[in-house]
Amino acid sequence: GEGGAQHEFERGRELLASGDLAGAAEKLSRARDLDTLRLRTDSRLNAITAELARDRTDDHVYFVDAVSGLAAAAPSGIPGDEFVYEHVHLTFSGNYLLARLIAEQAVQALGLAGSGNDSWIAEDECARRLGLTLWHRARNLERTAERLARPPFNQQVGHQERMAELERRLGVMRRSLTSEVEEESLNSSRALLAQNPDDWVLREQFADLLEAAGDFEAASDEIAAVVERLPHRPSMWYRLGALRNRQRDWEAAEGALRQALKLQPRYPQALNSLGICLSRQGDFDESYECFERAVEVMPWYGQAYFNWGLVLENQREVDAAAERYQDAIDASPDHIAAHQQLGQIHTGRGQFELAEPLYREVVRLAPESGAAHLNLALVCVRLNKRTDAIRHLERVLQLEPSNQLAKEYLQRVKAPDN
Repeated sequence: GEGGAQHEFERGRELLASGDLAGAAEKLSRARDLDTLRLRTDSRLNAITAELARDRTDDHVYFVDAVSGLAAAAPSGIPGDEFVYEHVHLTFSGNYLLARLIAEQAVQALGLAGSGNDSWIAEDECARRLGLTLWHRARNLERTAERLARPPFNQQVGHQERMAELERRLGVMRRSLTSEVEEESLNSSRALLAQNPDDWVLREQFADLLEAAGDFEAASDEIAAVVERLPHRPSMWYRLGALRNRQRDWEAAEGALRQALKLQPRYPQALNSLGICLSRQGDFDESYECFERAVEVMPWYGQAYFNWGLVLENQREVDAAAERYQDAIDASPDHIAAHQQLGQIHTGRGQFELAEPLYREVVRLAPESGAAHLNLALVCVRLNKRTDAIRHLERVLQLEPSNQLAKEYLQRVKAPDN
């Protein structure tokens, strides 16, 4: 209602669009303070923090005003997409600015010479030294989009608009990731690692690039080197096990994943990967147990439901597989493969009216996929939806001009006797 968080937020956005920056800042700040979802530090907590630090430099307590610092650097005076991905997680630019603010306060606290704007490494150079490539930036944005697609973020005001903007930015990044850019990223990361061989973060980032390039063996070797240095980190054992899975080295994968779970028993990603690994070795009962435990720990883990469904379907337990695919869709509504697999089950059973909405969702999620349009077109043929079938078959041929199956069906559907 009027005066509530949503009303204040919408009013703040209106004022921002109109150019009333002071009014917008006031309304947006009030919306944050009234929000019942306590995922942000509100004005009261910020004031308490500032008060606790005030006049305590003799006790070696110093206050870094990140709120004011970010606002001062934002073009509108209100931090937005340039510094935060959504409501709180900082972009690289945001993290760089925050680090600068902390460093400048540290200079004063230590009584060092004044910093000045020319005394710090520039943001681009900082990114280079940290091994942050365009691929890593795109991956960070993908993870943000995955997080925002889940509750409670997908229930926030402006969610669809925010997701559309993220997808737009991701599209721009992906189109820039040419094979030349990929090779350049690998070479620069390799050179950086040679200069800093003991930097395990750089080594892990290099492994990310190698995995993305399909060189799973080299990526495994890099992660194995990190594991040797950090054997207490379950995440590194998980990474190693997941990569061994991709190499189909099931025995080595199982050992690494069990070690990850020994260190962190409730590790859903490791449980999911172990479920895959065990199924490939014929241990289906424990495989199902792993998937079940994974989704028990993380109920929104659509990929675990999906992998569970694949194993069941491979064992010809089709009814149970269909249930798991539906669970995957319920947990992750944008899970393309789950829609696809469930649609195929319904198609195979002749349940075309059940398959149609699933294939339509695949087309919505992957509009540039010829296979998605073709599957929907073939179902439309079965349902005698001639106009829809023609439209999607023509789209297939726009995307894949040499698709012979689409050509044949289009000719048949357009024939006079149809």
